[in-house]
Amino acid sequence: MKEFNYGVYSIKHKGKLLYIGSSNDFNRRVKEHLKKLESGKHKKKLQKYVDENVRDLKDLEFELIHQTWDDSKIRLFFAEMICILHHKPICNNAVFQVGLKYISLGKPVVEFDKDILKYL
Repeated sequence: MKEFNYGVYSIKHKGKLLYIGSSNDFNRRVKEHLKKLESGKHKKKLQKYVDENVRDLKDLEFELIHQTWDDSKIRLFFAEMICILHHKPICNNAVFQVGLKYISLGKPVVEFDKDILKYL
């Protein structure tokens, strides 16, 4: 059985959940994060946390936390947003908000289909 290399992943440091992202190639994405962090060019909140709290980038823990059915961008995006809303990492936020029956993607509001979760 082939091991999956796509889905939603987390970055932790000493048990603190720093960041949640998604990728169609987890191993490549880990390398990209490390390269940007090492050069000081990562997204602001994560870079600041690492600069102030992490002595060695090897102390960061990268883990795939959710496998989607496939590596489609839309499925990865929604799975990532749901994981961010649920787990609340300290260095990134979801780009939409979930209400009782709606998902707001910035200005447009679309009705939330409860069954969408089964497709993620």
